[in-house]
Amino acid sequence: MNTIILFWNPGISSYTVRRLREDLANGTYVSNWSVWEHEKAHKGDRFFMVRCGEGKTGICMSGRFRSEPYRGEDWSGKEREVYYMDLLADVVIDPDACPILSTEILSQKISSFDWSGGHSGRLLPVEEAEKLEKLWEDFLEENKPMFGALTLKSDISDEDIMGKSITIHLEKPNTLSKLLSKKVRNEVFSLKITGLIGEKDFDDVLDDMCIVWSDFEDEDDEEGTPDYENAAPIRHLDLGEATYVDGKELPHFGYHTQLETLILPKGITSTLISGEHESGISDSQKLTTLILPKGLKRVRGFSNCSHLTNLVLPESVKIIDAFAFAGCTDITKIHIPASVKEMDGTCFADCDLQAYEVAADNPYFTAIDGVVYSKDLTALVAFPSAYPYKHFSVPEGTKVIGYGAFMGSRIETIHLPNGLETIETWAFQGSTIKSLEMPDSVTKIGELLFRFCTELEYLKLSGSLTELPAQIISSCSKLKVLDVPSSVKKVDATNLVWCNSLEYIVFRDGLEEIVNGTALIVKKGHLKEVNYPKTLRMIPGGLFHNCPEVKEFYVDAENPYFCTIEGAIYTKDGKKLVAVPDAWREKFIVHDGTEEIEGFVFSDFFNLKKIVLPESLKIIGHRAFDGCEALRELRIPCNVKSIDYRALDECKSLRKLVVEAVKPPKMVDINKIWDFAEGNKKMVVYVPHGSLKAYKAAKGWKKLRIRELSLNTKLM
Repeated sequence: MNTIILFWNPGISSYTVRRLREDLANGTYVSNWSVWEHEKAHKGDRFFMVRCGEGKTGICMSGRFRSEPYRGEDWSGKEREVYYMDLLADVVIDPDACPILSTEILSQKISSFDWSGGHSGRLLPVEEAEKLEKLWEDFLEENKPMFGALTLKSDISDEDIMGKSITIHLEKPNTLSKLLSKKVRNEVFSLKITGLIGEKDFDDVLDDMCIVWSDFEDEDDEEGTPDYENAAPIRHLDLGEATYVDGKELPHFGYHTQLETLILPKGITSTLISGEHESGISDSQKLTTLILPKGLKRVRGFSNCSHLTNLVLPESVKIIDAFAFAGCTDITKIHIPASVKEMDGTCFADCDLQAYEVAADNPYFTAIDGVVYSKDLTALVAFPSAYPYKHFSVPEGTKVIGYGAFMGSRIETIHLPNGLETIETWAFQGSTIKSLEMPDSVTKIGELLFRFCTELEYLKLSGSLTELPAQIISSCSKLKVLDVPSSVKKVDATNLVWCNSLEYIVFRDGLEEIVNGTALIVKKGHLKEVNYPKTLRMIPGGLFHNCPEVKEFYVDAENPYFCTIEGAIYTKDGKKLVAVPDAWREKFIVHDGTEEIEGFVFSDFFNLKKIVLPESLKIIGHRAFDGCEALRELRIPCNVKSIDYRALDECKSLRKLVVEAVKPPKMVDINKIWDFAEGNKKMVVYVPHGSLKAYKAAKGWKKLRIRELSLNTKLM
């Protein structure tokens, strides 16, 4: 239970001394109060109210909160973001008529806290809170004879604040709905179930009791904010003396649950149904204690329970699934039992662990200086996120850095030994690493290696790598140079997503393929130059166009597959347009002789107002003009035979589309969910004289607003 100090200045507050006296006369008191540190206050927490300002100052009210914090109108009228909590007082004193525990005494006895005023609703540390309770108890006892009608005093029980505590025994499973009425479900604070429990008990009762719905601010808010204020009152669920009988996997129940304590039933071997990745307990902001049953073999699905602290893994557990407790930032200690044979670095990533403990008789893993290794010491499995030092040297003899091994760790530099061969997926994701040199002995790396490493400034890749898989440096916002070794033959273009700080990318002879990309640098990037080597034979459309400082691309003259024409990349024969630099340009003329525009080439050219397409053009690729918001008119030449159904998505200003082909070009990849030119309801398609009927009958075209050009109509 936390202790929160509220402040009341009658000189500026809408709640005056006169109102307090009127409330006392009626046996009541103010119903709620603003709380500054609302994220630290919860239903059931203790509060003390200090009168401040002029006159007698000190504590004049105490009690407990009877609600979670909720946002309300600013009492001062300044339109600030203010949170309130409902009050349940056990003592209320008229400060002008009776003694109060003065701020002078408070400052003498608890000098570390500012009792003079300031923001109302501040957390009092635990040690000081214990001192305050003793001071308050002594004060009330000493002044008891002086309190009369101008003082309100009452006893508060947990049930007054939280609700009922009940125990239910189930002789038969799936009968909980008959024994626990809907009325009681909305009153119970602590529920204990014994006996036999089944799937319907979870689905029909416990799921509804333990679910917290979310508030969504707008249509782009995909996750929303859990509405704990309006959740059912249950906070403690004890199933420890119940046995689950409808299988061996715990049913999915709850969502962002408000439970603070959860004791799971006997009879289960897995905490999650096969195929699921998260439980209803995942992402809970309230759960502090989780007790797992004996006999449990697989632990899954408790990620991002940010206040979970009390956790013991049973000696029966064999598998800890990936991300099982990732993001449980209050976990400071964990013991890996001898039974565990599968785990990786993601299991407890971003927990506040300074060291792992592993049972000495575990045949699969061992811990050295708090770091988990395979028993034979060839693989580094898991590194504690809160490791107390900024540098770490991986021991000689290590061959593998395992999945997510350093994920979320607060480390700055890591020395990797010669002889290291493999670095697996997620190995450093989300860590605070600043620099890394990869020895040339490393021949294979996994995806997402350095994703979200926002402090990474220097990276040397191994000269023995042959492939850079997906997103290895995605969102590395401080990395300015990427030097791709000549040994690398294939680069997944998504490596560079959100790498907006990159200034130089060095592609060397030996590189053959860049795959799976579009704009890559999604926001406005700082890339200064891009050179394509003579060995490169595959490039995705639209590569690197979100870099306004790159006005033209350079392709090695000896490259047999690509060339540059006026700074844009075409195939060597000049028939396919592959990439155009500078998405901020307003005009572009496609080279005469071009027969195809690759997908995404002009995607998100927001300022493009005019584009000239040649008579030689035959094919317009996937989403080729997607997001060209400034484009108002477009002429599609008469030889175009094929156009992607989503080529004009989000061309919101396009009003006039002139299609010169007498025979309607074939719409490719028609999608029932999307309309042609999605996001544009005002576009009119103009077609040649005599071809209106054909367009009205053609797939993809017939739903559009089509007009026929007269014989003397002047084309664009």
